[in-house]
Amino acid sequence: MFLMRKRNGIRAVTGSDISPAVAAALIVCGLAIAVLLWEYAARSFPGFAADHSSPSEIWFYLTNSQYVHNDVSRLQATAFRGAAGIMVAFVLAYPIGAAIPVFGRMTYLLGGIIMLALWLPSLPIVIFVKETIGFNETAVFVIGLWTGITTMLGFGFYQSFLLVTDEGSDGEILEAAVMDGAGRWNLYWKIVLPMLRDKHIVNLCLLAPRMWGGITFAEALILANVTGIGERMVRTAEIRATFGHFYAMCLYLFLLEVATYAVILSLWMMSRFLRRAP
Repeated sequence: MFLMRKRNGIRAVTGSDISPAVAAALIVCGLAIAVLLWEYAARSFPGFAADHSSPSEIWFYLTNSQYVHNDVSRLQATAFRGAAGIMVAFVLAYPIGAAIPVFGRMTYLLGGIIMLALWLPSLPIVIFVKETIGFNETAVFVIGLWTGITTMLGFGFYQSFLLVTDEGSDGEILEAAVMDGAGRWNLYWKIVLPMLRDKHIVNLCLLAPRMWGGITFAEALILANVTGIGERMVRTAEIRATFGHFYAMCLYLFLLEVATYAVILSLWMMSRFLRRAP
């Protein structure tokens, strides 16, 4: 899938792509050069470090035990909320979205409702949650969960809809199953979901940043009654002297996202291994 070196279709004229290892090495080299230039500017130009911090200051906040204990506890709180939201959205919302085109006679109506939910700005949802639940940790989870659920409902619905309405080879497989007497449940469970299996990894990779963004956004808004990475980022960004601490929290969030992708990739590789096993 996304790790394939060779491109297919019309893009084959561009030849082979670079390997993932080379791409990763180039990214690491670019980041290292940027960090060195940043540190040089902070040490050489008056006022630069005060306005933009420096890598050495960020390192201080990442290694000083006085800050690490509190920051890691916030990282754990955010990680728990996000991981729970990803599980609920993928395990429940995605299959429900995929079932609508197979089972329902209100496919277009429900699809329109899902689209409206995706279009709805975040601020009205935040205000509604505030008025009904209050500003607390439960509200943070609800706001983040709304983001993840609407995303996965949309993915499940439209990917399943394309299968059901396809006039090509995929559509012929579903049509043959119906003609052979397959009921809607068998069609959904034994044909549609397995045909969507190759899209699961992509869906999870797209869901993860949406979930982390929704969770940290809610933490930053609620602020006074919750602890988390988003809350800590806002508090450290408000004080100019601790802007390096803000960057340190950004790095914590980045590492959390990288860890999420590592878990997703591990699950993908495991599923491929199990499918190949006799």
